Amino acid sequence: MRKVKGRPFLKTFMFFVVNSFRSCGAATMRPVYHRTMWSLTIAYRGRRPQVGPDNMADSVPAMYRKLKPAMQYRFACVQYKGDWEYHEKCWALQTYWRTKRICFLCHASLNARHGTCYTLFGAAFTRRTPVDMILNSMPAQPNPLVLVPGWHPQLLRYCAMHSLQLGIYQIVTAESLLWLCRHGVFGGPHLDIDVRLANAYVAFKSWMASSRLTCSGRMFSSKRLHLCSTDYPYLGYKAYNTRVVLAFVAAQLCDNRVQDTMRASMAETDLVLHEIICTCVCSSHQITRFPCYSGHIYERMNRRGCA
Repeated sequence: MRKVKGRPFLKTFMFFVVNSFRSCGAATMRPVYHRTMWSLTIAYRGRRPQVGPDNMADSVPAMYRKLKPAMQYRFACVQYKGDWEYHEKCWALQTYWRTKRICFLCHASLNARHGTCYTLFGAAFTRRTPVDMILNSMPAQPNPLVLVPGWHPQLLRYCAMHSLQLGIYQIVTAESLLWLCRHGVFGGPHLDIDVRLANAYVAFKSWMASSRLTCSGRMFSSKRLHLCSTDYPYLGYKAYNTRVVLAFVAAQLCDNRVQDTMRASMAETDLVLHEIICTCVCSSHQITRFPCYSGHIYERMNRRGCA
């Protein structure tokens, strides 16, 4: 591993990589987690160890044993971030999206027969305590990381890319794009929905050229938006592509011509709701570090009052 310049605690660097095809599950990962737990505990206490995790002095290099016991800084682990599958594999969860108890952070259930259903968004779900999660959501031998000082279920965080760009953003983008199509922005009601979506894609390509952005997503269609009567529509794009399309939709909703048309057709209330949602989501990108997403588009949207 190359040496990181500057203060290491302000840097992001690779810890370790395991090929899933070469992993034997807990037999492979448990020693890694045990060593990680030992290291994070040392960092939290701020004192250099005299013996290693195997209780042997030879496990600690002699140059470190000669240093002062007290370190200059102390560090605390504040989050364990990953997508749902990562947490399920990492913590060997027994309550996850394929079980009757669908959540490892609360007592939501997959259906009403086994408790409060997760689709009741207004329900006050009971949050799991650390003891509850270890006893009821983990195996008999839980991940050694639960012994890290300060560990709590609330420290398990979801990856923003999978929760947002490949989740909520796909639904928001599809809903707003369909709303624009159905209100005549990309063609009259006499045109088929796929024709209007194709017109929207042409406008999207033109907007990308003027904004100097790129997107590898294919043409909009009812199939790509997964239109059906039993589920919400969503845009089947990759994470970065979804963000680009969402910025385009927000720009369309902020367009003066679109706003004048909606006021004339008495659809201004729905327009405002879609505009608020899309522009707020686009504005949230400004607080994330995502270098491949061009920031100049936000400057243009700010000048137009879009973000």
